[in-house]
This record gives sequence, structure tokens and C-alpha cells, in this order.
Amino acid sequence: APLHPLMMAAVYAVFGHQPDILRYLQALMAPIAAYLYFVGFRALFGRVVALAFLVFTLLHPQLLHLTAWIYSENLLMMLMGGLFVAHLTAVRGGWSRKNIVALGVLFGILSLTRPTFFPMMFLYALWLFFQIPRGRRIASALALLLPAALVISPWTVRNYNVYGAFVPIGLAGQVFAGFNG
Repeated sequence: APLHPLMMAAVYAVFGHQPDILRYLQALMAPIAAYLYFVGFRALFGRVVALAFLVFTLLHPQLLHLTAWIYSENLLMMLMGGLFVAHLTAVRGGWSRKNIVALGVLFGILSLTRPTFFPMMFLYALWLFFQIPRGRRIASALALLLPAALVISPWTVRNYNVYGAFVPIGLAGQVFAGFNG
């Protein structure tokens, strides 16, 4: 999946080969992720449960340790927190087109972070199809899938130019076998 390596390349292009800058960036992503989950949990379960989750997450030894390593998990958790909040916003906001487009963009970004989100996006679109009133179903599914396709398409074009074949995100069965490399 290209997003985390591209983020690393951008940091190195700006600051030189400074792995600590990446660690600082990832250390910022962890509390952002925790806050996004806090927002979602507060909406679902109330302030007390959300605060308990936030404290547990911010003080959990393994999650703290994870920020010191240059792994894509901090980026992934932050983006998943964004998807969680965007989903709740869409559900509570009556599935406005703006909210569905935001979900599509996030699914595209997540697919570039972990290819396993690519097929999940289609399952979500199918689920969404049955959540929406009949007259808006196809337009809503397209409002989810088209922005995601726009996010993913530059990498797909790059893959076509490199491999000479249609490869949406990665090779080696990553999308279907769950190999997240």
C-alpha cells in the first residue's frame, strides 16, 4: 500500500533522512486518532465511556510504544477514526451527499493505506444502497464510489504504467488475501 511510504518519502524530501521526524509525526497521529474515537464513542455511548476509552488509549503501553516505530498503524488508526466519525455523521445527518462523498474520500485514502479497505468499500456501498430511500440509492452509492475512485486512480494509473496491467492498488493478492504490505 503506497500511502505510508509516500508520506515517508515526502518527509524525507523536506527534512532529509530524519527518521525522528517521522516518529514525531506518528506521535501526533496517535492522539488525533484517540480523539476521533473519543468523538465517536461519546456520540454512541456518552461522555463517561468516551473519556474512559480516551484515558485507556492514551496510556496503553503498547499503543504508546507503537508511536516510536515507523509503522503505518498510526496513520491507519487515525484514518479509521476519521471514517468512524464520518460514518456516524452521515448516519445522524440523514445521509447527505456531502457526508457520503466524505466517506468515499476516506475509503479511497484508507484503501491506499491498507488494500483490504478496497473490497470493504464495495461492501459498504452495498450496505449503503439499502439504507437510503429508493429514489437516492444509485446516486448515493456513486457518491461514495466515485470520490474513492478519484483518490485511488492516480496510483492505479501509476501501476498501469509500471506493470502494464490494471492493478488498482497492489500486487501479490494483497486485496483479497489480507497481506497488508
